[in-house]
Amino acid sequence: MSGSGYNFLSRVLHRMALQSKVIAEVSFDLENMLVKRDQSFEPGAPAFVSGLARSGTTILMRYLYETGLFRSLTYHDMPFVLMPNTWKKIAKRKSSTELKERAHKDGIMVGVDSPEAFEEVFWRVFTGGDYIGEDRLKLYPIDDEVSEKFKTYIELVSLSSDSPTQNRYLSKNNNNILRFASLQK
Repeated sequence: MSGSGYNFLSRVLHRMALQSKVIAEVSFDLENMLVKRDQSFEPGAPAFVSGLARSGTTILMRYLYETGLFRSLTYHDMPFVLMPNTWKKIAKRKSSTELKERAHKDGIMVGVDSPEAFEEVFWRVFTGGDYIGEDRLKLYPIDDEVSEKFKTYIELVSLSSDSPTQNRYLSKNNNNILRFASLQK
């Protein structure tokens, strides 16, 4: 959703949460410490939707999400996308049927309950600019430390679901093409 619907304090909070690597790392660490793991929770296999820009990945992700089998980040999870369980408890969650055209100006309407590609925040925080070249994005392998953090992240997002049927993590991230070999593992 575009920034035009945000008041000043919301914009400041978003900038702090999304642009500060330190705040993002601390939010992930806090989430990992605070969330109680339910031993009976059995996450299903994650699903990754990726492709070239404007190739229909958003529509495919939304179709999968609407099955009710997947948990994906939504606009409700903003701006603390690295701590979905804790932020869910802290933030005022208001469901709304109000939809606005997303910033891409492509006719796709979004609201607070719409799934979206916020996973890239994780990669930006924990891999820095490893995949960003001067004139292009680069393929890169995920090291073991980041891979373990990502597994934890998938679990944390899955645990934040409101429905027991949503036990599979769903990601729509076109940049995952760069790390697909590592994600397959």
